[in-house]
Amino acid sequence: MIIGVWSNMKTRCGSLFFAIFIVVVGLGIAGAAENLDVSGKWISDLAANVTLKQTGNQIKGSYHYTDDDGIAKDGEIEGTIQGDTIRATWSEHPSGEGRPQGRIGEETQGDLEWQVIGNGKALSGWYREAGLRDANEEEKQEWNLVR
Repeated sequence: MIIGVWSNMKTRCGSLFFAIFIVVVGLGIAGAAENLDVSGKWISDLAANVTLKQTGNQIKGSYHYTDDDGIAKDGEIEGTIQGDTIRATWSEHPSGEGRPQGRIGEETQGDLEWQVIGNGKALSGWYREAGLRDANEEEKQEWNLVR
């Protein structure tokens, strides 16, 4: 009888220990992802380098580049980070240095998604213009960043 009770307790304790272990490990992994900070300057595989600022789970960023037609463009990024995924919107417009509010021309905007890679050493993902929602996702263009 005592051996049966001990065996039953051992099994229950083992299961409890295993459950606690899974929760602790899970929290450790989640905590590591939540401790990522993507703030700083990033080198882009597109025409622009990007500066990001993270406050909590909020992401804001900016970029500047000259397009193939020689038109300087300013861009802004705003979104959130959850785990190792950044989901954001972007908008850009021709640069208007010296003009009121620094903006001229039409604004282009859309959404983007990046996965944080290598504990914050790289961002790998895509962007697309607003309104483009092809079921085949062909409208998505790669946009990757490294520190």
